[in-house]
Amino acid sequence: MTTTDLMTRAKGTSRRARVITSCLAGVTVLGVLYFFAAVSAEEALRPMYDPVQRTISELAVGRYDFLQISAFVALGLSLLALPAGLWRRLRSTLVSRLGLCLIALGGVASFVAAAFPTDLRNAAVATVSGQVHETTASAGYACLITAMLLLSLQFRGDLRWRPIHLPASGLTLAGIAALLSLAAVGNSDITGLVQRLMVVPLLTWVMLTGVQAMRISAAARREAAERATR
Repeated sequence: MTTTDLMTRAKGTSRRARVITSCLAGVTVLGVLYFFAAVSAEEALRPMYDPVQRTISELAVGRYDFLQISAFVALGLSLLALPAGLWRRLRSTLVSRLGLCLIALGGVASFVAAAFPTDLRNAAVATVSGQVHETTASAGYACLITAMLLLSLQFRGDLRWRPIHLPASGLTLAGIAALLSLAAVGNSDITGLVQRLMVVPLLTWVMLTGVQAMRISAAARREAAERATR
């Protein structure tokens, strides 16, 4: 195989990698947007549901439960697509690899949450499904927030990712503060509200990272096109 053939193959591989990254980042963003839309739609369809008191997971119990289950599935796909897309777009370090693996674990936790509905607040009897859901959800939140912390630090040292370092760090701190608040309030009359105050910065971070991955891929395509015309 000649040097020209090797260069052509390398260019083709790089082009495919950029396209794959863009597609996976798009799946990430669309999955999160669907999650927010499904939650909002189901809350509107269930006027007796109080989002201040009740958690998001309780939407997967009762009428229109399929909407929340599908939202968990979409979120799981997002959290698996993001690390797959970033694997070649982040500087390879132990910190970045650990962070990406933790995001993937968060995605797995979302699928488990879809398969095992939670118990309603103040239910008389705790079911196995509810216990699995609660344990998995807590582990998923912990994995995602830890990943956010690790990767936000990683962004600072990478020129391609540095533009989102500050907002990503701010969202991470907001997520940590909300997680600590959620642990403090426990099963109270504002549990649902505090949970939402945690979920919003977490998933905004995921979308922000996905959008930046698309920007990086688009910039790489432009650079490749410019080199080809020289």
